[in-house]
Amino acid sequence: MKKIFTLIISLQMIVGSVLAQQTAVSGTDIIIGKQAWHPENLHVTTFADPNKTPIKLAQTAEEWATATRSKVPAYCYYSVLPEIEKLEKSKKEILDNASKIKTSQPFIYDNQAELTLLEEKFKAEREKASKSKNSKKELAAIEVRFKNEVEPLLNLKKEHEKAFSTDLESQYKKATDGLEEIENEIASLTKLEAELGKGSKYGYLYNYWAVIDPRGLAPAGYKVPSVKDWDELKAFIKTEPGAALKSTSGWFEVKNGKQYIGDGTDLYKFNGLPGGWRNNSTSEFMNLNDFAYWWTSDKVASANSAYARGLDCTKKEIWEDSNPFSGGLSVRCVKMTQKEIDKQNKVSK
Repeated sequence: MKKIFTLIISLQMIVGSVLAQQTAVSGTDIIIGKQAWHPENLHVTTFADPNKTPIKLAQTAEEWATATRSKVPAYCYYSVLPEIEKLEKSKKEILDNASKIKTSQPFIYDNQAELTLLEEKFKAEREKASKSKNSKKELAAIEVRFKNEVEPLLNLKKEHEKAFSTDLESQYKKATDGLEEIENEIASLTKLEAELGKGSKYGYLYNYWAVIDPRGLAPAGYKVPSVKDWDELKAFIKTEPGAALKSTSGWFEVKNGKQYIGDGTDLYKFNGLPGGWRNNSTSEFMNLNDFAYWWTSDKVASANSAYARGLDCTKKEIWEDSNPFSGGLSVRCVKMTQKEIDKQNKVSK
């Protein structure tokens, strides 16, 4: 009886511990403490207004820069196509230059004129001898003279041609040095582009004008988390929150020969993926497999910037940052409390 009682107490303690942590998947939400986080980065192309107004897709660097100048709400998806295009251009330049080596340097034999005259001479003699009564004897004599006078020049031509071809092949090989590496890189990036799936893996990247647009970026019942929301999340996790929120795969562990912390434990099923971001000044995609980078709803008071939160392959903490509105960052929504919903409904009436 005492053993059964002890077992019941132990089970109660385990259940109590689980309930105290309050970390589980409830429907589609990730419950962490008192918060309910959406399980994926935002992946919407329209605002949440009744008309479902489209958000501008600014995929190219030029389109993103134009949206920035005009302060137009925009989104994009992480893509390595610009890198592939650069590599394809480099590949074409290499092949074009290599092709010129073979076409712009025809083989020239110094004794070709002499050889041509002799060949024509012996051709004429053969034709004449073939009509003679003693053609067999005359043709035999012609072949002996041909062998002595022409064949040495033909053999010398073959030697020169072989040397020229060998040298040309050496020049071509030198001109195409690095081509195989470029082709391998193109193949690797093409595979990665397919895996990225135009934003299906990591979600979309938004500029901050999309985040603060009054038509609403977050789906109904959700919001873009504030700094306070992130602080609450961090306070609940307490120990190494960055490692606890990171996905268990996809993070750099070794890069450029340097050892990093890499993957996380994903203790709360948050599945923080290293989706990178879009640079605010160059419009380049950056830091895939390095960073997860999310907007908050809080603007920096003294600048056209907003606070952001992120995860890093080199850290076990949630890192705090700010970024200009023109940067392209992920958005991870958190569910609104009933109090916040009531307040929102009151304002909209």
